[in-house]
Amino acid sequence: MDSWLCEQEESFRGMGKKLFEGLKVAEFAWVIVGPSTSRYLAEHGATVIKVESHLRPETLRYLSPYPDGKPGLNKSMYYGKFNSNKYSISLNLNHPRGIEIAWKLIKWCDIMTESFTPEVMGKWGLDYENVSKVRSDIIYLSTCMQGKTGPRSRVPGYGTMLTGLAGLDEITGWPDRSDRGCLRLLRPPTNELTRSRNM
Repeated sequence: MDSWLCEQEESFRGMGKKLFEGLKVAEFAWVIVGPSTSRYLAEHGATVIKVESHLRPETLRYLSPYPDGKPGLNKSMYYGKFNSNKYSISLNLNHPRGIEIAWKLIKWCDIMTESFTPEVMGKWGLDYENVSKVRSDIIYLSTCMQGKTGPRSRVPGYGTMLTGLAGLDEITGWPDRSDRGCLRLLRPPTNELTRSRNM
């Protein structure tokens, strides 16, 4: 994926622009998978606006490392890694004014991303069914750990949980050592890179 993007980027540089320049993305995603997908788009010229809530800020903001070893809302290097080159806005989506502004973003963007459990965007009226009635041409990228349907669809979680559920941790590592999990090895090709390429 990276080499493909670099090749495309090189051809666009000759024309004086980046590959995704002019593309507009509204990101309602958090933690790693959703934000890293839009980070790739932002790195290659897309304008990305990340929506967060000041009532419940992005989880990655609280994860170390911090440059000086002291925690802070805007100091997580982990957050910076997955959210560089983006604009950010804080909205309370439980308030009518927050929903009104969210709709303005949706009408502005070409791509919308979200990574909540299935019922969350629907509760706000921002699920694909509602958004596509207003924007039939939108690209709506939705991802959650255990899918949108099925008995475990409403169970939130992270990649480390999924690799355990899939049994991947059990088949990796060395027989004489405890497993460290395979998430670091699997995440790039199976999540954000393929998701970006397939858009």
